[in-house]
Amino acid sequence: MSIETSEAMMRRFGAPEDQIQTTLAELRGTNSYTLGKQLMGILYVGVIGNALVTLILALIAKKNPESEEF
Repeated sequence: MSIETSEAMMRRFGAPEDQIQTTLAELRGTNSYTLGKQLMGILYVGVIGNALVTLILALIAKKNPESEEF
């Protein structure tokens, strides 16, 4: 299913036929669902997700500084 989706997307963007066939051959030759690749995907999503949450919280904290009155 992912190969078919990739092919349709490449055709919509007007990729040359030889490039489409080369890419599809590479996709058919690899297994994207091995345990190692899935763990790496989870790691990347976790890092990017945490970075986004951290940036949002930093922006909120910078926007609303606490006043220090004694």
